[in-house]
Amino acid sequence: MHRSIVRSVPAACAGVLFLAGAALGQIRHPGSPATEMFELPSGVDAVVLERPEIERMIAEDMRSDVVGPLRYGAVIPTSLGLDNAGTWTELDDYGLRVWRLRIVSPGAYTLGVVFDLFRLPEGASVYLYDAERTEVLGAYTHENNADSLSLGIEPVVGDDLIVELVTPTVTDVPPLLNVGEVIHDYRNVRDPVFYGGRGDQGTSCTIYINCPEGANYQDIKRSVVRTLSGGALCSGAILNNTSGDETPYLLTANHCGGMTNAQFRFNYEYNGCGTGGTNSGTTLSGATFLANRASGNPCNSSNNDSQLYRLNNSIPASFNAFFAGWNRTTNNSGGGPAVTIGHGNGQQKNMAIDGNGASSCNNWWQATWSSGVIVGGNSGGPLFDGNKRVIGPLCCGSAISCASQTIYFGKLGVFWNNTNIAQYLDPIGTGAAVIDGKDQGGTICSPLPTTFGTPEISSTLQLTDIDYTGLPSATTNDFVVTGSGFLGNSFGWILFSDGLGNNAQPFGTIIVSGPNFMRLLAGTTTAGGDISFPVPVTAGMVGTTQYYQWAVRDPGWGGNLTLSQGLQVTYCP
Repeated sequence: MHRSIVRSVPAACAGVLFLAGAALGQIRHPGSPATEMFELPSGVDAVVLERPEIERMIAEDMRSDVVGPLRYGAVIPTSLGLDNAGTWTELDDYGLRVWRLRIVSPGAYTLGVVFDLFRLPEGASVYLYDAERTEVLGAYTHENNADSLSLGIEPVVGDDLIVELVTPTVTDVPPLLNVGEVIHDYRNVRDPVFYGGRGDQGTSCTIYINCPEGANYQDIKRSVVRTLSGGALCSGAILNNTSGDETPYLLTANHCGGMTNAQFRFNYEYNGCGTGGTNSGTTLSGATFLANRASGNPCNSSNNDSQLYRLNNSIPASFNAFFAGWNRTTNNSGGGPAVTIGHGNGQQKNMAIDGNGASSCNNWWQATWSSGVIVGGNSGGPLFDGNKRVIGPLCCGSAISCASQTIYFGKLGVFWNNTNIAQYLDPIGTGAAVIDGKDQGGTICSPLPTTFGTPEISSTLQLTDIDYTGLPSATTNDFVVTGSGFLGNSFGWILFSDGLGNNAQPFGTIIVSGPNFMRLLAGTTTAGGDISFPVPVTAGMVGTTQYYQWAVRDPGWGGNLTLSQGLQVTYCP
């Protein structure tokens, strides 16, 4: 059975989308199109789409008064499915049927496809390829089925593509396949110097993630992904949760739009400092919406432009992802420097640094870059505090300006307090305000350290905060109890207890009795600022719970004492 017709479908352009880049490596499965294995009829039902209003869209893209993700393509709604379009070919000798549909959108650099119906039985597969088959995407199989019954496919090069379904003649469940949208790329998202207009391109102070400034952020960079959805580009971060079970939660900006059929590109970066070739990255498609807070005017809105999704697929081990830690406190940005990482202009990962750390601005964090810059495509990218924990997604900011640009991020803590995201990011109910990140396949202590009690502040208002870096794990052995807020010429101690009243510990000699749940360890002088106490974690400590607290005398060896909150720590393998 064969039929071939050519017809035109009107284009309906997407709405205006602005501030926020093609992807290879989307999860596919072994297989080859029937076109490469059988002699199929050359004629295929073709649909020629009406050209979008590209000139108008480019003019809109150049405006600077609209907040939105970086647009590269026009969204053309369609309804092209197995019952109303395409050419069927029966391969009776092989027990197979083949459906092919040719889609043409004249002048497009690439074409993306969103299936608003996608459900395949076992044994069926879908492929997409350009007219010359220079690029073949697939196989997409029943393993790509999602609860949403939809699937977005990364762009295929050129303005002429073929969708092919190969299905067994007899199946328990018939295939469902319908093309609901075609994305006409009018800016060439595959171009390595692609930019989104409004003067975003070619900034001289762009810092790529593998430049020297990124040396201390090689772990957390692997949590940052580029998002491609609805003809637009943004950035986002994969977050850890308190169970450390590697559920792939994605935090991004609400103004980046829906991510249900988005493609998420991992590891897209230059191998060197803006040179040396590019890691092409790997891609997952599709996510489930969990919660959001609407966009708003920074510092003057109760909303804070945030949304959380769960990717539909687990992240393959080959991606070597990092699950970023987070800090949901709303009045402490974790100190400096604050760093954002994202995909400016939809390009390879870049970063910007606020050497003083972020400052609080009502429901938002405010950062002013001391180095680097952000442009369209960075929207939704995470802001990391001085402990490399995510504190919110990027919303918007001032005009592009090297080393002086002010940018706003929605506070994760405000998002947390106004939605139900605790059930996802703290599934075991620890109440943790902060957690650290973890490597894919790595271990995480669960529950992580938590604070308790009420701090006591001396008459000089010296406020000492207790925190930690690393993990309380014998495997990593990088656990450090930290303190901040010390005034100059203070004298501080770390108070310790194993909770059992025992004094024999691997930390040194206990010299003074402290509060009834603590013991006093070696004293430390400090010139002010931060202080740290490395804890050598041994195998014998695994499974034990211990407690820490900072005690600091006023400057000048005065008698007034400031006590931090307590920190409860359970050590892990």
